[in-house]
Amino acid sequence: MREQPSFLMATSYNLSNFDQIKKKAPKDLKPAITAMLTNLPKGKTGIYGDALWSGSKSRQWGFKVNQDEMQSIAKNFGVKPGPKGFDTQVAGYKLKFILSAKKSATAADAKTTRMQELGSAWILRRALKDNIKYSKWEDIMNDKKYSELEQIYPTISDEWIKPHYELTPSFYGCWDWHSAVHGHWAMVKILKEYPNIPERDSIIQKLRNNLTKENLDKEFEFFQQDFAKGFERTYGWAWLMKLYAELLSWDNEYSKEWSKNLKPLVELLRDRTITFLDKLSSPLRPGTHSNTAFSFSLMIEYALVSEDIKLYNKIKEYSIKNFLPDKNCPVSYEPSGTDFLSPCLAEAALMSTILDKEDFNVWFKNFLPSFRKSEFKNIIDPPVVLDPEDPGIGHLIGLMFHRAWTLKDIANNLDDDNDKKFLLSISNVHTKKGYEIMFDSGYGGEHWLATFAIYNFMR
Repeated sequence: MREQPSFLMATSYNLSNFDQIKKKAPKDLKPAITAMLTNLPKGKTGIYGDALWSGSKSRQWGFKVNQDEMQSIAKNFGVKPGPKGFDTQVAGYKLKFILSAKKSATAADAKTTRMQELGSAWILRRALKDNIKYSKWEDIMNDKKYSELEQIYPTISDEWIKPHYELTPSFYGCWDWHSAVHGHWAMVKILKEYPNIPERDSIIQKLRNNLTKENLDKEFEFFQQDFAKGFERTYGWAWLMKLYAELLSWDNEYSKEWSKNLKPLVELLRDRTITFLDKLSSPLRPGTHSNTAFSFSLMIEYALVSEDIKLYNKIKEYSIKNFLPDKNCPVSYEPSGTDFLSPCLAEAALMSTILDKEDFNVWFKNFLPSFRKSEFKNIIDPPVVLDPEDPGIGHLIGLMFHRAWTLKDIANNLDDDNDKKFLLSISNVHTKKGYEIMFDSGYGGEHWLATFAIYNFMR
């Protein structure tokens, strides 16, 4: 195994603000660190220091610096940076500044994306073809052929290599972050409704392990990174708010502690939601994660429980402006082959919560005049799922549950009893079919369908 540079030996770039960096610096190094942090562009936002540095003069102290600030820092030290950064010595201490792969909140460019794809392929090839065992993420950086990966991806950083249980230690292991979030909601909801189930102790222990202040502080730090500013917007954000609301309304010995730990992240994403709505010129209407009507419905539930009047009014104002004029929703186009949400029903269910009952009935007759017509058959009949284990096609099982509960929400706000009974009958058909097929979905469905089934059942 080749000798690793000291700055790569278990580097942990967790010093994300300047007070932390200066506090870490030995007394005789503090003046240089202070000078390093002066006169930087863009409010000094792109420097991350190695939290695991020992403070020894025999080991380099590593820093990651974004592209905008590298030149300024090098100038402060009187050196010219190379393509990957620069090394320097101050007061006998070895400092290394490497160019971060982090960019602004925009998406990665095509070149970076390509390097990431090739880098992933290299790691898989080493693990599968060369039979290299990586027991922890640091093992990748200590691989004797790591230099090959650096050639493929010159600006590689530990954040890119780290697995999600390092970056988001509360919500991981369910394929995607949002599924882990709403999986926790499902556990809380089950315990609230059935406090004496045999699995109670194991669920409690899991929640105690995952919803610690330490873990959720790391989740908060993750969302502070530039690349994570839009991460899981708005679907994951909405489920996090729903989880928080469930904890707030639960009289349990642990719920106050867990909700307190979760609150900073919830408030961060709540604020980002408000900012996002100011920029979103029109709603997102697909039958998948980005559907804004679905997220708004969960957020409204959070806002009511937490008495967040500002968010409630913001969503209501936005929805009335953008959804109230809608007519003749094209149900004949539903569903797309991998939908797990009904765009038309998601919008109608949302409007049933923010409009007065009288106003909603008027609006609904214009929005879905087809529900007594032949084209509504696409909604009446559950979707056909030819391969339940396919993660994409299996989404249609979740669509059955989403249709089921939104039809209930809509029906309960209709004046006409016959219309109400009609929609409830369709809801029941979808519920029955969903429960029949969900257990055939394999992991592609198992990691998330329980949430949708529980949400429908508890509605």
